[in-house]
Amino acid sequence: MSTLSSTASMASSTLSTATPSITSLLSSLTISSTSSSASSSSTSGTDLDLNGNAGSAQSSYGQSLSTFVSSLTASLIIFGVEMWVFLILRKRMKRVYEPKTYAVPKRQQIGPAGPGLLDWIYPTLFTSESDFIRYCGLDAYFFIRYLVMLIFIFFIASLVILPILLPINGTEGDGEATGLDRLAWVNVGSEFTQRYWAHLILAIFFIIFVCAVFSHEMAAYIKMRQRYLISPQHRLRASATTVLIRAVPESLLDEEKIKHLFSVFPGGVRNVWINRSLNTLTDMISERDTIARKLESAETQLIQKAYKAHLKKLRKDQKKAKHAPVSEIGNISTSMPSTGFETPAWEKYLSVKDRPTHRVTPSWFPIGIPYFMKKVDTINWCKEKLNTMNMDIKELQNDAESYPLMNSCFIQFNNQIAAHMACQSLASVSARYMVPRLVEINPRDIIWSNMRINWLEAIVRNGSVLSITAALIFGWAFPVAFVGIVSQLSYLTSALPFLDFINDLPYSIKGIISGILPPAALAGLMALLPVILRILARQRGNSTGVLVELTVQNGYFAFLFVQVFLVITIASSITTVIQQLTKNPTSIASLLASNLPKASNFFFSYLILQGLTVSAGALLRIGPLLMQKVLGPLMDNTARQKFTRATKLVAVKWGTFYPIYTNMGAIGLVYTIISPLIIPMCLIAFTLFYIAYRYEFLFCHYNQIDSSGLYFPRAINQLFTGVYVMELCLVGLFFLVRDENLNATCTPHGIIMIIMFFATILFQYLLNKSYGPLITYLPVEIEHKARERFQRWQDQTHVPLLAGKDTVTSYSTMEATGCVNENENEPTKSDMKKTLHTECELENDEIDRYDFDLSANKSNDSADTSTSLDRKSNNPSPTSAFYEFDSEGDEVLMSRLGHLMSFFSKPIAATLNATTGQVFDHVNKGAQKIGISKPLSTIPIKNITDLIYTGNNSEVMRSEIAKNSKDLALLEGVAEDLEDLSPEERDYLVNQAFKHEALRAKTPVIWIPFDDTGVAEDEVIRTREQYPNVLISYDGAALNARGKVVFAGRPPDYDPKSNIAL
Repeated sequence: MSTLSSTASMASSTLSTATPSITSLLSSLTISSTSSSASSSSTSGTDLDLNGNAGSAQSSYGQSLSTFVSSLTASLIIFGVEMWVFLILRKRMKRVYEPKTYAVPKRQQIGPAGPGLLDWIYPTLFTSESDFIRYCGLDAYFFIRYLVMLIFIFFIASLVILPILLPINGTEGDGEATGLDRLAWVNVGSEFTQRYWAHLILAIFFIIFVCAVFSHEMAAYIKMRQRYLISPQHRLRASATTVLIRAVPESLLDEEKIKHLFSVFPGGVRNVWINRSLNTLTDMISERDTIARKLESAETQLIQKAYKAHLKKLRKDQKKAKHAPVSEIGNISTSMPSTGFETPAWEKYLSVKDRPTHRVTPSWFPIGIPYFMKKVDTINWCKEKLNTMNMDIKELQNDAESYPLMNSCFIQFNNQIAAHMACQSLASVSARYMVPRLVEINPRDIIWSNMRINWLEAIVRNGSVLSITAALIFGWAFPVAFVGIVSQLSYLTSALPFLDFINDLPYSIKGIISGILPPAALAGLMALLPVILRILARQRGNSTGVLVELTVQNGYFAFLFVQVFLVITIASSITTVIQQLTKNPTSIASLLASNLPKASNFFFSYLILQGLTVSAGALLRIGPLLMQKVLGPLMDNTARQKFTRATKLVAVKWGTFYPIYTNMGAIGLVYTIISPLIIPMCLIAFTLFYIAYRYEFLFCHYNQIDSSGLYFPRAINQLFTGVYVMELCLVGLFFLVRDENLNATCTPHGIIMIIMFFATILFQYLLNKSYGPLITYLPVEIEHKARERFQRWQDQTHVPLLAGKDTVTSYSTMEATGCVNENENEPTKSDMKKTLHTECELENDEIDRYDFDLSANKSNDSADTSTSLDRKSNNPSPTSAFYEFDSEGDEVLMSRLGHLMSFFSKPIAATLNATTGQVFDHVNKGAQKIGISKPLSTIPIKNITDLIYTGNNSEVMRSEIAKNSKDLALLEGVAEDLEDLSPEERDYLVNQAFKHEALRAKTPVIWIPFDDTGVAEDEVIRTREQYPNVLISYDGAALNARGKVVFAGRPPDYDPKSNIAL
């Protein structure tokens, strides 16, 4: 069951992060399904059309205003329903809609938004940039900035281009265009070809403006990233000064040789970790963790069965004695059995056949065959395995030197700038060795299995993965097309006679096959592609998860642009396009020019549908909602599973997240001049995305791994694709223009656009050449400023960088002796019973929390993290050093374009506050008129919607806060940053940061719930006596009066320093 739960959790995360991509692809194919069906049904009965929806967007040519309004109305209905459900559920399901108010480290917790229907809008829109970065990280910040950049581009375009092109396109047209196309390029008559000068001038202006914005944003990104990297808090981390070097020659796989080689850099080398091949140990640890979770589930199941049998016996006895009704059974105190533990406690309530069992495969047999595998007692089998494996793993961890060396190592320098210099220097006389070199690597993000790849294998993997990815990008249309054919049963059965039996099926079955199966299969295909791309990215040999996501970002954008835009737009068939471009590659401009204008109306509907449904769907969070309220209660049986559900938040998969909106932005850029009505559609869509995802990042999403915004410049480079396609399309359109005498009158326009096309290529090349190294590395010039800032921060906080030499007790000794104490910190039986009987009074939605005093846990964690946590109140804000900017050198951020951009990310809060005050006056007067005498000023209510749900009762508001107070204690006392630790603790963690994860793995503690029958206590005592290498505890977990598992704090083996970024 634990395996199923973890799988479901992964599915929830995948569903939550993949929902926009699935919706994006489905909507692009669904909008044109009617036209595709019509065209397919008219095809001959013997030819299967494997081109699916290719070119189907052209069927929207000449779309009338009423048709567009109908599509818009349908989208608004979906948007309204999703938003209404979100507004109703948000205040009732904090764990789904506001988990970051309690389930993340304290510095990243945001205050609750308030229970009113619209109380979430103010913190969403008006949280400052510094606070947003502190709560969400730079990756989320730069994605929001990316949306702001697109809003800014299309807003300026709406002010400049719309007022000029709409009258030019719509006045005295050629009479052939209909519907919305009367406002597009195609409506300009042959006798008014001189009007195309306006299109040319605006195109040049728009291209220059977009390039200027891209350049400004790249410069701003580099400024922001550099300030973050040199912040004192970041410089404390091991990742700031550590370099990963791959393809190290065998002759240099020695710590002293590597230290000597890199000692030429400022400050010298501090640590060297030469990686070893620990695959055997890693597999053992993975197997041990699986067995430990299985044992937890089996023990919990045994304890619950015994407790329910105990309750059943009590009910039976009460019925015979005519005692209190069954509903009051939770208030009856029962004495703890005093058996001396001669016989297992569970035998008083259960028989041997009631114990959990499972089947195992003999070690000599490769696969498991049902009914031929041996049936074993799960608890005893798991304990025996764990007892042996824990001892073996510890011996292997202590004997790490015996494992073979891999051709990679981590080098930690004493100075941050030395690490960046080492990455940019030539380390070997051979081009094949000592590359690549990477800096700013999070130790938790390392893919250890890829550390052994040599240079030749890396080349083969690169070529293979690129070939497979290209095949997927262009070949994915075929399975999608086949799914589309399934929806046309009459055509399918006529084309494939052996499927004729489908016609004899009941109408309801055929309706399911044609109506439900294709969309479900299509959704599965679209969800499968990101998984395949990530597998390929790992097989490519990427060293970290961030590099995997950057690789996926490239492949997924290429897929979306080809399949969602080009294939749907430019051709009636995929094969036709390939053949035409193969025969005449220079025909791409005319191909785009003849097809893109016809598909503009399709993308009107596409963008507005995306803006309305995806934004509302992101707020509604269907995936996490289902997992929390449906699948979670069904699959989470142990205390650990419930704790993980409450504290593990969905992380954004940036590699598949960015390309969705980059593709939409590129589509908008393509049609800005050709069909300017796309501009308001883009403006609406990206504004809705901005609001939805600001809320999501502030209150819901949490990424422990942050790339410091590396996805942002790559997304900007991908937007150039839209600029290039627009230029090529305009080249073709200008060359195709003919006047009433069939003369080519716009040839100069086309030549100018060709020049602009190559100028744009040159601009992008120079942009990347200028900013490319700065995207990743720090310049030497900034080191002096960084040292001054770090020294100023140390003077303010009085926190030394490293442990002093006169320290009596090193933290390594404290860590080595601070193992799990088997007898301390477990609640007494009287306290446990008192809590169990109090628990039955909780509401149903809070029954999975265990409400007893957390002072023991807090004291332990405080000891673990040292008294340095007490310094928090005296320390400056964690972002103060980050935003302690100097006035000079900010020309980019403070330029006119920068001021104009900031207008879009900083709404005017004063206006809203003034408006809110006026609303309160009217509300108070209205409340008095309807008989509510209590003034609203005495109640923490911000708007009239609160009055609907609280009944003007402040007690309701207080109970809402009290109900969630227990959640706030889950991560209380947990260290959040290196600055919270003592110098000894910090020095130890930094020195251990880049050891192989298998060497740092700790022995798991089996976490079982305490119960009122003595079974849990008996299991703990017997396990410790019979299996000394198995750690087990019931600290912080119990069964309530209903026999349901509840928890009060963190698992016994929870590392209070696990959230610290290294």
